[in-house]
Amino acid sequence: MAIKLVISGCGGRMGSRIASLALADSAFAIGGAIETNGHPSVGQDVGVLLGQQALGVRVTTDAKAAIHAGNVLIEFTRPEATVEHVRLAAQAKIPVVIGTTGLSEAQQAAIAAHGQLVRKHQLHELG
Repeated sequence: MAIKLVISGCGGRMGSRIASLALADSAFAIGGAIETNGHPSVGQDVGVLLGQQALGVRVTTDAKAAIHAGNVLIEFTRPEATVEHVRLAAQAKIPVVIGTTGLSEAQQAAIAAHGQLVRKHQLHELG
């Protein structure tokens, strides 16, 4: 079974590259794609956006719905959005890979706190 990636910033240079690489590897599938309001990719099918066949996954501004559709969040956006998306991923109990730069110390601390919540939940499930 393929790991469903949720790619935040999928319309950007890094996000679209990650999505293309994911589509080329049978170990991965795209479960969700997030972009900001007003981005030209919003509403488009991710596969078509990447010049491939339609996947049935549309680029959305609804981060919560997109995150709940995947197994791992790949985050390449702005610091403010990254903190919010990590919070949503923590609620959904899915791991996050962050490539966002320019995070302040306070934002890094908020992200770390969300990570602690996920780890506590995982340990509780194992126990």
